Amino acid sequence: MKKILMGLVGLVLVAVIGVVAFLYFNLNGLIKQGIEEFTPRYTQTDVSLGSASVSIFSGEGGLSDLVIGNPQGYKSAEAFSLGDINVAVDTASITTDTIIIKSLDIVAPAVTYEPGGKAGSNLQQLVKNLQQSSKSSPGKQEAGESTGGEKKVIIDRLTIRDGKVAVVTPLSKEPLTADLPKIELTDVGRKQGGTSSAEVLKQVIEKVTASASKVAQVSLDDLKGKAGEMAKEKAGEAVGGLQE
Repeated sequence: MKKILMGLVGLVLVAVIGVVAFLYFNLNGLIKQGIEEFTPRYTQTDVSLGSASVSIFSGEGGLSDLVIGNPQGYKSAEAFSLGDINVAVDTASITTDTIIIKSLDIVAPAVTYEPGGKAGSNLQQLVKNLQQSSKSSPGKQEAGESTGGEKKVIIDRLTIRDGKVAVVTPLSKEPLTADLPKIELTDVGRKQGGTSSAEVLKQVIEKVTASASKVAQVSLDDLKGKAGEMAKEKAGEAVGGLQE
């Protein structure tokens, strides 16, 4: 009996080591695959991730070159290019129903703001796509609630910093560029005991959209003002020429 028990314990240990080894060598590939397959269901756009490097032991690491494509009907290829994303996960939460992310730091994102379309801009269309996809997800009950079988998420601190906004407008041959103000969110999903990944993505894009829209409006107003001044100068020159 003792030998049988020892044999069972040995099999369990081998299985555990096998699982750990599988995760160790395949975790980052699984993260990349998961993001590229899961996110487009909600954004309704192309999504690609350059690479992932997260340790299953420390829970720390990063993602690089996450690109979210533009919705249909807009000229620019990308809505977001998120550069580097630093993440720290509570490893004890990985095996639970709710994963706790201690920090998520998005560094130097490039945001493209393109006005027009039914939604008003490409970023507003992305938010609309997320809202529609979340409502139609099977098993979805309330905002912030995870779909059946999907893990929930809590983010203690989420920051977006050192970003740039490129405003695409027919008023200028080249996109107007401006700094994106720092964005910080805390305790995302904590009150609800965890929220869905889609809801987190929606909150982030809503915040970025609101911030980018303000920046874009200031840039466009400034450009219109300069165009108006140039038009007045040319009109003045034309009148002066007629009077001579």
